[in-house]
Amino acid sequence: MTLARVKEFHPSQCREAASIPREPLGTCRVASIKLKKSTLTPPRGSIYEDLAEVAL
Repeated sequence: MTLARVKEFHPSQCREAASIPREPLGTCRVASIKLKKSTLTPPRGSIYEDLAEVAL
């Protein structure tokens, strides 16, 4: 699940995200969270790399 994509970070993005109403969407078990990097390549599309993984 992609929570956010940021091309260039600005502190106002955090304030904007914090203002989104929180509503329950359901539940699921999560074993780990991965920080991913995507590199856009014109001939092949996005290439995804795992930068870090945190077990929960």
